[in-house]
Amino acid sequence: MNEEFWDRFRYANAEAALKNFNKFVDEGIILIPDVSEPHLDTIKREVDSYIYLGNIIDILMSSIREQFGLLPSCSKGCAYCCYQAVFITSFEARIIWQWITLQTDSKERIERLKHRLRIWRERIQGSGLTQTVNTYQFKKRYFQARLRCPFLNNDKSCSIYPVRPTPCRTYFSFGNPERCLSNAFVPDTYDGEPWRQIILAMFAFSYESTRYKVPSNVSKLKKEMELLDLLPNAMMKFAFDDSLSSSE
Repeated sequence: MNEEFWDRFRYANAEAALKNFNKFVDEGIILIPDVSEPHLDTIKREVDSYIYLGNIIDILMSSIREQFGLLPSCSKGCAYCCYQAVFITSFEARIIWQWITLQTDSKERIERLKHRLRIWRERIQGSGLTQTVNTYQFKKRYFQARLRCPFLNNDKSCSIYPVRPTPCRTYFSFGNPERCLSNAFVPDTYDGEPWRQIILAMFAFSYESTRYKVPSNVSKLKKEMELLDLLPNAMMKFAFDDSLSSSE
């Protein structure tokens, strides 16, 4: 597969992402009634809507891969990418935290997360990567430091799979997965950038407050979706209300 093939594949994904965003907005596929029925359980509605929307995107992305005859080499138990530096929005961190608190074993999950975040903090400080910046060089050094995602289970499965953040949901490798063991930037991968943006945009338009342009609600949501932070850092703000300094 040459570069022309990958260009066509990336273009097809970008085109489908935009087309389905317009369809989503026109049809109002998901609606969170934070204006007309604010007394309802908004937290559960947010989490359920995020999961539902993510499943829709999974199906759309899968259909495009099938059109191009591509089969991802990613599978459960292949966790090489779980050592990469993943930057997520404050909104995604909040959804993950809300999902955790809704689980029947939430107390155990929270204590386990805190334990893993403490280990991560010690290791990243020991590595010298105390300033978390979303750059190529930082991501390269982060991967080399072998800093494990705090949500990676011992059996190499994801403990938050239904609400995994958009960089994880839309990233796929199509080559030999063994290459991902030693290099964070391998060829024959798709980072899903347009889909990440579309998922967040779709979710923003799931709120009544966005559709009705309620200034305070729209401003808050916009800020949440614009602020990027390293995944463990973002989760610390919920688990400990404490984090390393960061910049986008």
